[in-house]
Amino acid sequence: MLNEYGQKAKIMTIVLVVLGLVPLIVAAVVLPQFADQVPMRYDAAGAVTRWGSRWELLITPIFALVFSLASIAYGRKQARAHTESDAMARMIFTRNVRSGLVLAVLLNIANVYLMCVSAGIAGPFVF
Repeated sequence: MLNEYGQKAKIMTIVLVVLGLVPLIVAAVVLPQFADQVPMRYDAAGAVTRWGSRWELLITPIFALVFSLASIAYGRKQARAHTESDAMARMIFTRNVRSGLVLAVLLNIANVYLMCVSAGIAGPFVF
């Protein structure tokens, strides 16, 4: 199934799924240790302006997983639409998975930042 678009696409797909699953697993393990209310918004001075439930921190890992799986599904759909050329199908699938990888990395960076700020490990990044 994964090998129909080449070895490179297979590896990228596996990495994309891992980038979607690992943050969700880490969040499920770490979040029960957080306080019930965590800081969710800061003003320009760095003071907390909104507190939220610790479970709100699951939104970013869930988005990462959903967008990762959607990138794979959409890439497969678009690649299957180009049956006249295997090279074109491979290129389209690889491009969609690569875009999913970029988005997954960005969402994982945002997730790490949110977790660290909410845990008090780092202060908020204020412009």
